[in-house]
Amino acid sequence: MIFTSDLPYRELVPAFEAQLGRYDHPIGEQLVRDQATWSDAEATIGRMQGPHGMMIFFRIDLGPTASLKGQRRECTLYLIGNPLIATQIVAHDIRAGLLVPFGVQIYSDGGNAMISYNRPSSALASLGNAEIDKIGQGLDAKIETVIKAIV
Repeated sequence: MIFTSDLPYRELVPAFEAQLGRYDHPIGEQLVRDQATWSDAEATIGRMQGPHGMMIFFRIDLGPTASLKGQRRECTLYLIGNPLIATQIVAHDIRAGLLVPFGVQIYSDGGNAMISYNRPSSALASLGNAEIDKIGQGLDAKIETVIKAIV
């Protein structure tokens, strides 16, 4: 899916990130080391969520490296999702771990800033599991809510 924004790239990136929480990798690792109960893990990870129940796992700014070739490029990649939701998905089919979290790209085509993403339900549908399909549709709704809040 691709959405065009009226915001310039430099404003769209922070606006997007403001709608998401951030997964704290050291805290997640500590939960595992401590063998936390699931309810403790849910509470701790739940506090990492943004206002729409999603968070950034990883952020990669490709623009500076891509600009080294001589043409200025603006492009940031994200892996976003929610480990509590991902846990539900992989409980049904471990192969889904390749599909969640999912990719989002913010870039500029020289004028407009765009948000592009891999639609979770489309990717998860390849597994042929009705329960996973429902969860994937819920993820679609979450990312659409994030985007509607900013574009």
